[in-house]
Amino acid sequence: MKKIFLFSILIVFLSMNAYTQMSMSLGAGGEANTYSNGGIAVGLGGLADFRLNEMFSLGVRPMMNIDMGPDAFTVLEVTGNIRWYFLRFRSLLSYYYLWQNMFHFFVELDAGGAFAYLDSSSKLSFSEWVVGGTAGVRIVFWEMFYVEPYIRYAAITQVFGAGVLFGVTIKSKDELR
Repeated sequence: MKKIFLFSILIVFLSMNAYTQMSMSLGAGGEANTYSNGGIAVGLGGLADFRLNEMFSLGVRPMMNIDMGPDAFTVLEVTGNIRWYFLRFRSLLSYYYLWQNMFHFFVELDAGGAFAYLDSSSKLSFSEWVVGGTAGVRIVFWEMFYVEPYIRYAAITQVFGAGVLFGVTIKSKDELR
């Protein structure tokens, strides 16, 4: 409990030193993952996130995963996330502004649910909690569009995945002036 408290204080301290940036991002993309009984599953999904400041955002990621193996099934995964854009300190931004403005490295904590459906029936086969993490980089073009390659791991369902999202960032009115 003491470690969690100290970690929270560190995060709050770091976020106080960040620029304010209120924006929303919408993205869509694909992923290859291990939601499969003997092969690879293909996932198609999206991301909607609300950037609280220069360092943190909250979001939702729905993903439809289709097993490519012999026992084909479909998994709908919906997770909420909190994302930390590290290397976004005010002191770093002043020295590496151009580099930092294009590459936004992040780690993310994901939590939600996975709902599996067999292809032979439309009834829910099973559902499980999903808790995991994601790491990647958001590469920003023209201050509005982005490409986001990432890797992720879901601990409870033991799923590894790698994918890429393409999206757009809608900035607040204060930033557009």
